[in-house]
Amino acid sequence: MRQSLASVFFCAFCVLAAAGASAGDGDTGSAGGSFATLAAGYESRAGAVLGTYRPAPPDRSPETMARAAARFLGSLNDAQRRAARHDLTSPERHSWTNAPVRGVAGGVALGDLDDVQLRAFSDLLAALLSAKGYAKVRDVMLGDDLRATIGGERNEGVGIEAFRFVVFGDPSARSRWAVQLDGHHVALNVSLDGEAYSLSPSFMGTYPQAFTVAGVALRPLAAETDLAHDLVGSLTPEQRALAVIADRRGALRVGPGRDGVVPEPAGIPGGLLTGTQREKLVALASQWFDLMPPDHARAQKARFLDGLGETRFAWSGPLAAGSDVSWSVQGPSIVIEYANDARGGADAGNPVDHVHTVFRDLDRDYGSGFPGRSRSHRKAE
Repeated sequence: MRQSLASVFFCAFCVLAAAGASAGDGDTGSAGGSFATLAAGYESRAGAVLGTYRPAPPDRSPETMARAAARFLGSLNDAQRRAARHDLTSPERHSWTNAPVRGVAGGVALGDLDDVQLRAFSDLLAALLSAKGYAKVRDVMLGDDLRATIGGERNEGVGIEAFRFVVFGDPSARSRWAVQLDGHHVALNVSLDGEAYSLSPSFMGTYPQAFTVAGVALRPLAAETDLAHDLVGSLTPEQRALAVIADRRGALRVGPGRDGVVPEPAGIPGGLLTGTQREKLVALASQWFDLMPPDHARAQKARFLDGLGETRFAWSGPLAAGSDVSWSVQGPSIVIEYANDARGGADAGNPVDHVHTVFRDLDRDYGSGFPGRSRSHRKAE
């Protein structure tokens, strides 16, 4: 297959970017990269690199994002680059899943990257997310690493080194491209087109909810749990009659494999909440918005506020803290869901300790609805 002239220039740029990155990296070891000694308190080499490396704060401009992507791709060898780069039309964009055992998966495995490449990956992730977003994703991945081995046996598909990463299209400050980080308990889909940005669809989870890595206590999804309980606990009996839709937890309705699905709206609309309760609802939804770079987070929040009166909050399960529950926030285009999950292992699958949450902007899934782009096809549930 003949390469286009643009592709030739892009590959050349990747090689130059890698050379520049390696020349400026004082602790890379060998010319081809190095593999770190496992640091105390980490479960894997990749976890040690991600847990100890601190990317320089980026400006998160389209140019910086594209340069970081080019630097990452340029750090890869030919085989890795073939695995990591896909066309924008690749079906791989829609095949993300949180299921640990996933068969043949696209992308380059983080466990196959050396330390220099892992730092370049971290730099790219830091450019695509806010500082809070980068830290939360990293912490969830570090928690997942704790269960990569159970009883001395490899837990297939679990842990940082099983995560896959793909760049779709040619990174550019002016044209359309995307990335996907896909693994157990983190699935990020970032779509870009100049100044346009989408983090939809994306998924995060933790099991257990709280854990310790390298002596640091972490609970990455604490706010998603605690703020929701705070909101439902503030409702009057009349409001709860609208908000509580079931006495037992439900399942995620817009998770992996559910592209285009629009759940039937349920729960109490924002227009029937008090001012303080609406603030709690916005704070809850903002846990997802705040993963985005600040300018994009503000734009996403503004769109959410525009539809706040018709945005519904629904709850399933007991009201007491520490209960097995699910909840959803659904507006004109935004759907955020949270559900405990009974699947687990060492503690007989305590569902309260196992959390899944998903974010969809139905108007901007995979970058649809960007200026000059048609919106994604929706199908009512």
